[in-house]
Amino acid sequence: MSGYLVPEEIIHEILLWLPAKSLLRFSTVCKSWSSMINHPSFIDTHLKRRNQHNLQNDILHLLTSKRKDRMSYSSCLIKDGEYMYTNLMLPSLLVKGMGLLSLIGTCNGLLCFAYNREPNSPGAPPTIIFNPLIRKIVILPKPSIICDPFTQYEQPHSFGYDARTNDYKVLRLVLKFQTPYAVEVYSLATNSWKRLSSAAIPAYVWSKYGFLSVNNALYWIQYRNVKREEYVIVSFDLATEMFSQIMMPEDLGRKSNRYLDLSRYGESLSLIVAAENIEIWVMKEVGVMESWKQVLTINCSKNPLLKIPNSSGEVLFKTRESPRKMQRLNYKTEQAEDFGKDKNYNPRDSFADCLVLLGQTNAVPY
Repeated sequence: MSGYLVPEEIIHEILLWLPAKSLLRFSTVCKSWSSMINHPSFIDTHLKRRNQHNLQNDILHLLTSKRKDRMSYSSCLIKDGEYMYTNLMLPSLLVKGMGLLSLIGTCNGLLCFAYNREPNSPGAPPTIIFNPLIRKIVILPKPSIICDPFTQYEQPHSFGYDARTNDYKVLRLVLKFQTPYAVEVYSLATNSWKRLSSAAIPAYVWSKYGFLSVNNALYWIQYRNVKREEYVIVSFDLATEMFSQIMMPEDLGRKSNRYLDLSRYGESLSLIVAAENIEIWVMKEVGVMESWKQVLTINCSKNPLLKIPNSSGEVLFKTRESPRKMQRLNYKTEQAEDFGKDKNYNPRDSFADCLVLLGQTNAVPY
C-alpha cells in the first residue's frame, strides 16, 4: 500500500485552528512543520483566528487570585456553560519581584509587568513582557528618562498593540506633583525607548483610573484641569504616538457618585457608568464626541459594583454584597449573570491563546 501525503496547504490550514500548546508540540515533529509554525505570517494568522473564535464562541478570561500571600494568574475558558480554569506559569523574575512589579496590561495573550517607581534605581526590577502559554519572555532595556531620586514621581505605565504596524508598545508617563513631566514609549519591534513631548498630553491632573487598549490606541480617564471638577478621556495613538482628548457624552464627566470605567464593545471604545444601574455607552466613530450612543441599561440595584475591568465581548465585575461574588454583563442577553463558583478569583481582562513572541529574536524561554 503506497503512502499518502497530505498537501502542505491543508496541513497549514489544520494547524491554524489548534491551540498554542499543541502547536508547540507539533513544531518538533519535523523541520518543515517547525519552519511553518515559527513563521511570522503563521503566528499573525493564528492570532486572528483565535481572536475571532473567542468573539464568536468560547470566551477566554484572565483572572487573578491571592493565595498564601502570593498572587496567582489563571485563564478561564467558558465552554458550553462550563468554567475551565488553568493556572498560568509565571517567570521566576516575576515571582521574585511580585511585591514590586504590577500588571499594567494584557494584549493578545501577552502580559506586561512594570515597576511604577524609579526603574533606574538600584535593585529595581525590569519591565517584562511574556507569553505564559508558550513561556517566552522579553526583558525590556532600562528607560532612557532618569528621575531625581530625591523627588517623588508617579510613573504609570500602559501596554497595547497596534495592528497597523504590528507592534506592541509600552507607554511610560512620568508625573511630578500630578503634572506631566516626561513621556517615553517602548517599541517591541525596535526593542528601544523613545522620548516624547510631555506637553502633548491634553489634560492637567492625573486620576485613579487605569488604562485600556482597544482599536490601535490606549485610553484612560483623567481630570480635565486642576479644579478636578470634570473627567475626560485621553487617548494615545500607538501608530502616530500622538495624544488627543475625548469628551464624555452628556454630563457624565462631571464628578459624582457614579462609577466610571472604560471597556470594549466589539472593536469600539465603550464607557461604563454605574450607579443604581449600569449604562453602556459606545463611541461609534473614533474621537467624535457626537457619536456616543447609549446601547444598554441593566438594573443592578441589588448588586452595586466594586470594580469593572476591561473585557472582550462581556464585562466581569465583583459585587459589594457579602459574600462578594463575580458576575458578568452579557452584552448578547443584556443580563447580569453569576460567573463561576470560586469567589477567590478577581477579573482582570480578556485573554488570548496565541503564539506571539515565538519568533521574537529577543524573547527567551523561561
